[in-house]
Amino acid sequence: MGDADGRLGWVGGKIQFQRAESEKSLTHYNVYWHSAAGQGDLVGKVPTNGFSRPQCEVDCHLLDISVSGTTYTFHRGAYDNEELAKIHFSGPALMTITSFRTEKYYDFLEVGDRQLSGTKLALPMNIKLPSGLHTITWSSDRSEVEEGWTFHLTQTGTTADFEVPSMQPPSMELQVVAAFEETEGAAAAYGTLKDFDASVMAPSPALVARNLSFIDENVQEKLIKGRIQFFPPSMGADAVTFYHVYFADVDGIAQWTEYSWTLEAPKTAKEMLQIDLDLELPSAAVSIVAVSGNAHGEGAKTWIPLRDIVRSARANASFSGDSDPVANQVRGDLTIVPAPVPTGITSYSLYLGNGTKKDELLGQIPPSFEDISFSFHIRLESYQRSLIIVSAYDDFEMEEGVIVEFEDLVDDSTFFLLGTRSGRSLSEERSEPVEPWLRQPEMGWDERQLLWTEAPLATRQTKSGHAQAPHLMSSLLLPLAHGQSPAPSAELRRALRLALAEVLQVSLEQTSLTQGERLRCGQATAKVMGKSSRLQQPDERSCLLVNFHVMPDAQKALHPKLTQDFLDRIEAKVIRLHQGSTRKLDASLKHHLETLAPGTGAAMISEPQQMAPKERHRTGRGLAISKEEGVVLTTEEREETSEEPGYILVAVSIGAFLGALTVLVAARRGAFGVAKRSTATGEPDAVDPVTPADVSVQLSEGQQ
Repeated sequence: MGDADGRLGWVGGKIQFQRAESEKSLTHYNVYWHSAAGQGDLVGKVPTNGFSRPQCEVDCHLLDISVSGTTYTFHRGAYDNEELAKIHFSGPALMTITSFRTEKYYDFLEVGDRQLSGTKLALPMNIKLPSGLHTITWSSDRSEVEEGWTFHLTQTGTTADFEVPSMQPPSMELQVVAAFEETEGAAAAYGTLKDFDASVMAPSPALVARNLSFIDENVQEKLIKGRIQFFPPSMGADAVTFYHVYFADVDGIAQWTEYSWTLEAPKTAKEMLQIDLDLELPSAAVSIVAVSGNAHGEGAKTWIPLRDIVRSARANASFSGDSDPVANQVRGDLTIVPAPVPTGITSYSLYLGNGTKKDELLGQIPPSFEDISFSFHIRLESYQRSLIIVSAYDDFEMEEGVIVEFEDLVDDSTFFLLGTRSGRSLSEERSEPVEPWLRQPEMGWDERQLLWTEAPLATRQTKSGHAQAPHLMSSLLLPLAHGQSPAPSAELRRALRLALAEVLQVSLEQTSLTQGERLRCGQATAKVMGKSSRLQQPDERSCLLVNFHVMPDAQKALHPKLTQDFLDRIEAKVIRLHQGSTRKLDASLKHHLETLAPGTGAAMISEPQQMAPKERHRTGRGLAISKEEGVVLTTEEREETSEEPGYILVAVSIGAFLGALTVLVAARRGAFGVAKRSTATGEPDAVDPVTPADVSVQLSEGQQ
């Protein structure tokens, strides 16, 4: 890195070397003097830090991978089904996604705890990864594909530094060897030192200005204001007599004499040098350069980007009004008018506010050049009566923004009816919270305790107004630990939705919890399971009963067949859960509720019910078999189902028909795989898989 000792025959300063591809099996590096005679004395040791360059496994041949310096580029174009690739590496690192189109909810790039999917990511997207080992996983499912993705991965910490103390060296060459405890590797890296003589030379590369910085404080475009700051080099500063600072173009050339400054070098390395700026930025200026110099010329040079920081608050925002009649709960739509100068904005941060002060972050909304609509449903504290929307940048979030005041509308007479905006405002009449879990913590469990109600997501606009879109309804029963009374927080509801979505293999957005209540387990079990119960003493415990909806992906819901196939698959899964195959559900609930409601018991699921528009409404359905496509089970689902008796239900619904229905099923040997019960054991015989085309359903002439 250059000799920092200006005396002839003496050297001192920093050496730098590339770390090994992977330090997994290393503990340190040994630094030796080296000469023609071989390895000399040990100079010192450098510890490892767990560094690992990106390594790919599984379907790596499918990816286009290139390297430029410390930046790796990974690209997968139009991909196929059932792909899997894992990229392992160490941080700190910056992942920058520049293109992204995958099948929403099913094909993912997983980065830590983030799952990226779909076609509407705000690009480019930057993800900062801290120190430690990381894995990026790419996976696609077995149907539908998209155009693929591209991301760049830039690592820091790829090199290691070692400080050589000022000395008269035995040679001018150094040797670095990787080692594990007392064992050294066979290969070594070599480097040659160069002696710097301040009496005849311009400053060496070691005598560069330290910590050069500038932050633009003028948020208007093309205007900059702030202070250029830097320090002399930590060693050999007396060999520098001045510093030349200037604006440079893309080629590093100083084109503007009016933007060039010369500063006398300070007497010590601890004194800061600074230049105050308040000017119009030259259009071609892209960097600030600082050069160390002495009587023999200019030498060591360092530079930083010259960034014109443009900050912009929201132009405007409006709130539709509260449509939740429950006190301390607000539902509505927020419309955001984008910032007038959107350059550099990575998101819009939405806060609940206490007046003009940010209080609780509700979410971060991707930027857009058009008006943005954001729907939310939240619980409030009594002092939270405003929404604050601010612009957020990679390294900064504005304090000023748009403040939207709102009222929490309450209508006690329509507690269960959501969607109305009538009623009294809490600003008109403030009373004790109406939530029963806050008002009556000591209540007995002879009565039910309503925890929350929500409007279902499965609604759609029709010519006659709002109507239910096709969806599936069921209930989840969860026994609580003795004395447990979890608050019905947004975190609890999200955890329950995550568990259901995970087991039913749908997205979080496809689930909604329409009502939650707490009541005696005996009463709850009767509602969900009838007289049967998996609880030995249900009356001594309380249970959480949650009604939930599952609806198709909005993009597929426009196609009736895709919608019906989806509902049939989900119905089949819920039927298996109702019949007791809840091993995966119990494990998922335990994981997601670990901190919110520990010690919960085994879950129960009620029989599902499909809900469709009135003209297509079907009830009382069993496990359905689509004529074109049967129910596809995963390996784990087949293992769970194998514990239950084998059977197949075929249901045919005839609307408005009040007479008897005669169903003749043509069954031929080997065609319909009907389970036959053994008279000796009472157990079903093995059955062959059912082929949908082999099922024949006939109606008599009068029933058609």
